[in-house]
Amino acid sequence: MNILVSCGVFHPHKGGAEALFGDLGELLTENGHGVDVITRRLPHTSETESYRGASIHRFDYPVSYGRFKTQPEFHDRSVAILNRLRALISTRQIGVVCIGLLDMSVMYLLALRRVMSFRLILYLHGGEMRGMPEVSPSYKELLDHCFDDSDAIISVSNGLAEEAMRSYPDVHQKLHVVRNGFDLKRLRECPANQAKRPYILFVGRLHEQKNVGLILRAFRVFVDRAGAADLILAGTGEEEESLKALAAELNLGDRVTFIGAQSRDQVFALMKGALCLVLASESEGLPIVVLEAFGARLPVVAPSVAGITELVAHNQNGLLFEFGDANQMAELMLRLSSSPDLLEDLRDNVAWLDVERYDLRSLWRSHLAIWTGDPAAGAWRA
Repeated sequence: MNILVSCGVFHPHKGGAEALFGDLGELLTENGHGVDVITRRLPHTSETESYRGASIHRFDYPVSYGRFKTQPEFHDRSVAILNRLRALISTRQIGVVCIGLLDMSVMYLLALRRVMSFRLILYLHGGEMRGMPEVSPSYKELLDHCFDDSDAIISVSNGLAEEAMRSYPDVHQKLHVVRNGFDLKRLRECPANQAKRPYILFVGRLHEQKNVGLILRAFRVFVDRAGAADLILAGTGEEEESLKALAAELNLGDRVTFIGAQSRDQVFALMKGALCLVLASESEGLPIVVLEAFGARLPVVAPSVAGITELVAHNQNGLLFEFGDANQMAELMLRLSSSPDLLEDLRDNVAWLDVERYDLRSLWRSHLAIWTGDPAAGAWRA
């Protein structure tokens, strides 16, 4: 089968959805399926590229990411995009189109679906249900059309599926849950990072949604209370410079290190060498980075919010704090870093988790069954 995945942003951009579809694409091509990805063209990227077995096709869409803003050349560029997409779907004999990460470019796929035959699958990661519809009425309208027109909807978590059902109660027959996953074999084969000092780890985009500034402020309190670990921030994003400025303002010196974008193997190695993983997001879908941490036997310190509480249980496989409470977050980091017994208990509990259920080397078949309309896939039930 030949599959087309639409992601608003993709490689070299890094994020949970990009990681999921990069891993899925590789596993699908290894098993004889064709995978093409369409995405927005970013600065310094080529129009086409091969990535982990998939073919990437980048477009200069005449709409901004997540917000509809018509440009003077909108009509002419839209005609060219429609023609290129139609030729791609026809030439590659695409049978399934997945809206992997929804942005305004999906309007072209919805238009083509009226004149071409393919199954349309909508993925829900969290952001398209929370925040974006409030920011942009046009985005909300596009999301409504996707719910109406898709043949199947895949949510990455039960909590997110429940939200979808509350907003779109008529989709229950085509709603499925396939939890996020990662390449467990690859993680297990990575050696642990060796560091001179203990360190706390953040992995993710340096974006306002991730609330990394709170982590820095909590870490300042941690240092003031004689916390004996450093903080490593792995990732890039639009807030990188402002966060570096905040770290300097907080006088964190060499206790905080921004190491930029890392490969998956580098992230796995960092996780295996860390004291804990920290998050501060207001909400998540089902964060892959937490699943990977569990695979690395790494406890998590995170806010008690949607998406995270579906995975992290307080005092069992991690420690939870009230969202936005830097002092409480600092106290938990201090508690974990100063108590070897607590750390080992949490690591032991993480080790007992059934992480195989999140292994994409098995889960990819669940995605494929829904894509192809296999009756055995069934629909989700709360």
